[in-house]
Amino acid sequence: MLRTNGGSVVAMTDGVMELPFLDAAESRRRAQDGERTADEHASAAWKAQALDAWYWVAMNHYRFTTDLVWQYLDRVGVVPPHEPRAMAAVSTEAVKRGWVERSKPAEYESTARPVAHSAPCRVYYSQLFRMPKQ
Repeated sequence: MLRTNGGSVVAMTDGVMELPFLDAAESRRRAQDGERTADEHASAAWKAQALDAWYWVAMNHYRFTTDLVWQYLDRVGVVPPHEPRAMAAVSTEAVKRGWVERSKPAEYESTARPVAHSAPCRVYYSQLFRMPKQ
């Protein structure tokens, strides 16, 4: 049985209240914790190579998702980290450096990476891309 508790849906089992079933703030906190943990476990070398990939993609594409960043890393022979969520921290760094902006309102495309099972990927817009002169 489900009941609400201050706006959150709480699961009930045999009359015992469990952790909130739906809790947006807790969900965001856990996502941030996961990103932080993945970032802490990724090597400094991988993060530097991934940041280089973000720069290259931003210089060469106006609109893109992390699929292009992962593709670039694969083509130059960079072994992915154990936890792919480490890419989130690198994307945040690319945004902080002003190389890219996250789409607003948020746009998503399904990833083409089979290991990611068509998960939605945020669309980014480059702040570095310049159309080639003709």
